[in-house]
Amino acid sequence: MDALAKKEDVSWVWGGYEALDEGAESCWDRALVILSPGGSDAHVVREFDLDKCEFVPEAAGGFVVPEGKSSVSFRTRDELLVGTDFGEDSLTASGYPRVVKSWMRGTPLSQAVTVFEGSKQDISADQVMFHDRGFWHEFRHRSLDFYNTSKWYRQGDPKASAAESLAEPFVKIPVPDDASVGTFRDAAVVSLRSDWDVDGRSFKAGSLISLKLIDCMAGVLTNAQVEKTKSPNYSFGLFFRFCVFFYFPGPGTLQKRSGTCLNASGVFFASNLHLEMGHIIGQSIRSKHLGIFTFWGVLLPALRGEHIFEKMHPNRVKN
Repeated sequence: MDALAKKEDVSWVWGGYEALDEGAESCWDRALVILSPGGSDAHVVREFDLDKCEFVPEAAGGFVVPEGKSSVSFRTRDELLVGTDFGEDSLTASGYPRVVKSWMRGTPLSQAVTVFEGSKQDISADQVMFHDRGFWHEFRHRSLDFYNTSKWYRQGDPKASAAESLAEPFVKIPVPDDASVGTFRDAAVVSLRSDWDVDGRSFKAGSLISLKLIDCMAGVLTNAQVEKTKSPNYSFGLFFRFCVFFYFPGPGTLQKRSGTCLNASGVFFASNLHLEMGHIIGQSIRSKHLGIFTFWGVLLPALRGEHIFEKMHPNRVKN
């Protein structure tokens, strides 16, 4: 960062990144790097080539989103979902993105196509698509206030752009607005901030519920598994953070060199719970073959016959 700041004469502050995940055959060669000038809330998003260890020039088709309070993510290699200041009425009253557009590589940002709009009174609106252990998911969110978010879902389709997929409707997820919804393969993971009575069952605030996503969308919770926690915000250690050092000896392999111990399948077991390690929140590429990863994790009710930590880099994980 210091070298970049000196080269460009800008006091850049690291804001994070998102690696391009194209599924099982992903080559992990591109990332969106978030840079904040001087550490402000606004940031610039630039595409980075992880093989060449350099930013992709705009002249070569690289994505660059100008400074702003933006929401930017890869949908596919050649498409971004972008929420930013597109001009009049594109931001909420809170100053965050209200409009989400599909931006295709090789076209100017001004030609991006609107695919989703929130309300002016929302805090923000966004749309994201991602791959999760063999399944593609696409979500829309409208943040109504600090605790409540309306959520919609459809199965992701990387073969069609977001604009081309508009005919495939999103369906509102039938959970409380103050609940959060994540995925694990084809399962939904729902965490509750308040009590919830549904489908003849009662779930208390602080519950962590796992069930098939198709059942969640249908409001069928008959077979849902639930783990109760001590607090709706899970402040009693349900979540964890740790660092692991990995070495990439060659294509298709990933060896752990130091850090928290993993067993043969890469899964921690605690009672009847699995400890998920699927969310990489920080990565430092020290060389072409060495990475330092920081993870958030979450305890999940056991998903029968499924390994939690199956794939992180091209194909296999070896202890």
